[in-house]
Amino acid sequence: MNNDDEPEVMFEYMGGDPRLNLDERISITRVQFHPSVTVVNDRSFVCCRLREVVLNEGLQKIGYKAFQNCELLQSINLPSTVTEIGEGAFDGCYNLRKVVLNDGLQTLGRGSFRSILLREITLPSSVIEIGRGAFMDCRSMSKVVLNEGFTHISVKAFHGCTSLESISIPTTVTNIQHGAFINCRNLSKLTLNEGLKQIGVEAFKNCPSLEVVSLPSTLRQIQRNAFSQCSNLRVVTLHEGLKGTMIEKNIFQNCTSLESFKFDHTSARLNDIIHSGYWVGIERKIDNMRHVELSGSELLISVADIDMSSTWWVTVKERLDRVINLITYYETKAATSLFELALWKAKIKINQVEDTNTQGGRDACRIEVPGPVKDIILQYLANDDDLFAGCCLLNLDVFDP
Repeated sequence: MNNDDEPEVMFEYMGGDPRLNLDERISITRVQFHPSVTVVNDRSFVCCRLREVVLNEGLQKIGYKAFQNCELLQSINLPSTVTEIGEGAFDGCYNLRKVVLNDGLQTLGRGSFRSILLREITLPSSVIEIGRGAFMDCRSMSKVVLNEGFTHISVKAFHGCTSLESISIPTTVTNIQHGAFINCRNLSKLTLNEGLKQIGVEAFKNCPSLEVVSLPSTLRQIQRNAFSQCSNLRVVTLHEGLKGTMIEKNIFQNCTSLESFKFDHTSARLNDIIHSGYWVGIERKIDNMRHVELSGSELLISVADIDMSSTWWVTVKERLDRVINLITYYETKAATSLFELALWKAKIKINQVEDTNTQGGRDACRIEVPGPVKDIILQYLANDDDLFAGCCLLNLDVFDP
């Protein structure tokens, strides 16, 4: 008999153990919750042929495997009063297409949802924890919205979500745990925001649609095989702040398309020097460094001939340090020249004031020191009273107005 032709059998849930026998579990198609219910007991409706569940405002917790294997259930709307969804609460509800999680929810237990037809999910800002495998093997889910608030994405939380195309990790998340996005084969856009501190073992393993990854400067640990088997990954952006980060082996194992690492901040510093026109030859010196190249305005460190299984991070850090030292040398030379020019102008102003008795005194001698000079002076002002006094004597404008 077609499901649409089956008679509706409604059951009113009053709380506690509903004590349903096998025939009742098979026959019930709709359950209505009494307004007094605050908790759905563990395993209350396992294997029921439910097509509709109406949850009451005032409900606070859905227990362990409460609706497990309700294979005909297609949608669920959680009241704002629900704060906790227990382990496996909707596990095996394979036809579940729509889930609405309202503000107020705090915890999704281990394996909360497992449905091959669930297409999207939005986690409200009140959620602080996603349990292990909460959305594991939701193969139709193409959209996940994670709001600011929760702090970590647990083990295999989105494992095997093969239709997921993009994900943005909120700034409040500090930890992406083991295998969180493993086998997300269509994941092509990944945004890892500042605030993230740890990427776990195999967190993004076998995500072959990823081509570009940018790692935030707040990272303090990247565990083994974090991006292994991302076969189309070409460019990884690293930040100078990562130099103290613990990076384990085989992070990019079998990333066969990986070409280079990019450094945005260092690239910007290098381009400032090149475009200033003060110093020629720095580009040639950069090109002469092994593994280092300039591509347009981007500084790249090539992975060619680098052992990506173990020593790559040591090699990349060493090359980056050489580039930064070279850039700092040229910045210091440029700043020194500008400082000399600033002092020369100050002397002219002072002489003009003395010769013409111009009103205004010290303010008339005030000049603005160029930006690169400010950076160098400010490094020493706190510990060098003589330099500070000299700046005051000349009225050099080393502080922003």
